[in-house]
Amino acid sequence: MMKIHFYHVSDCHLCEDMGQRLTALAAELGFEIVPINIETDEDLCERYGLKIPLLVLDGEEICYHRLDETEFRRRLGAKKVTR
Repeated sequence: MMKIHFYHVSDCHLCEDMGQRLTALAAELGFEIVPINIETDEDLCERYGLKIPLLVLDGEEICYHRLDETEFRRRLGAKKVTR
């Protein structure tokens, strides 16, 4: 099963919105969400602080701030084909 890393912070409406949409897509498309709160890691805060929320698949950034569902589905489909 593919894993999508979901970088987020607490009390963030963009993170909450993306998390809800991501959960619905995970049920439909069959991938695992790995939530990562960057507030607990100084290096992650420095690296991703301005890109939160952020989705990463196989080390590749898929989208940040808002979920681009079309692009997300395209990238997820491309990864399934190459596996």
